[in-house]
Amino acid sequence: MAGSLARFGVPEKLLFSGASGVDIFFVISGFVMVHSTAHRPPTPMGFFTNRIVRVAPLYWLITIALASAVVVLPNMFRSVNVTPAGWLKSLAFIPYVNGDLGMTPILHVGWTLNYEMFFYAIFAVALALGGNNSKRIAGIACGALIALVALGAVFRPENAIAGFYTDPILIEFGSGMLLAVLHKHLRNVGIATASVALVAAAAALAMKQYFVPDLHRVIGWGGGPAGLIVAVALVFEARGMVARWGAVQLLGAASYALYLIHPLVLAAGTRLTAGLASPSLAALVTSAILVGVIVAAVVVHKLIEVPITRFLRRLFDRRRLAGSGSRTADIPGV
Repeated sequence: MAGSLARFGVPEKLLFSGASGVDIFFVISGFVMVHSTAHRPPTPMGFFTNRIVRVAPLYWLITIALASAVVVLPNMFRSVNVTPAGWLKSLAFIPYVNGDLGMTPILHVGWTLNYEMFFYAIFAVALALGGNNSKRIAGIACGALIALVALGAVFRPENAIAGFYTDPILIEFGSGMLLAVLHKHLRNVGIATASVALVAAAAALAMKQYFVPDLHRVIGWGGGPAGLIVAVALVFEARGMVARWGAVQLLGAASYALYLIHPLVLAAGTRLTAGLASPSLAALVTSAILVGVIVAAVVVHKLIEVPITRFLRRLFDRRRLAGSGSRTADIPGV
């Protein structure tokens, strides 16, 4: 689909900068984990169970569906490699070398979820060690992430799995946690200052591919520009500048479904537009596909993601209530 958009004059380097959304997402994830557990820390097991319920079911369903489609129609999915071991590792959020595709699960965007699950495991340990002190919990988790990255920098592991778990991208979760600890101080930042910072951060994200394409994404996108964008969003929120339109909120709620299904829909769209000789027709089809992927994401969110998540949360809530009455495990709205 990037190639389709490039046909209409959109620079490919600018399109590639869209990958920085992952870095922003990691910063947000770090922030949300600390902020949402600050006042009522869950049990470590309760926290991790909640995250599995929120993240895994839809990912598992789409992974299983994609793997099944590859088995039935292998010629249509030449960039997807399915093996029994790879299928199990994908479902278990275990990173692995997937042939010539590199460190990617069956559903390619799942590599980010492998990092998410690893971060959740680290945060669960921090909850166990940090008691009810959110700053201590964030400090333990940040310390663990920094230590892992430092080990990777010192030893430069040749093993792909060790390299994955010591990649500097882990620092982006730490940036989010740091923002969660310090975000109250952002209330003193003015709208004008925040707006200038937002423009500067957005420009930095867009320009990385033009001027320093080989710069590590954590430096060019992650802890700096991505963290600044999230900080500016917190300033705007503190000032009451929050989008309250129903359509925007619905799209935000469906963002996870959109993230998981968009590569599949856009890949199909690329095949459709590649054979169109008319630029105007190709533009029309591309626009329709972009709208279609959003509609599909909302449908998947409403009809699959929400019912499954509600069912599983009710199931685990009943089990908790029937148990020993330990600290709550739910994280509202996450």
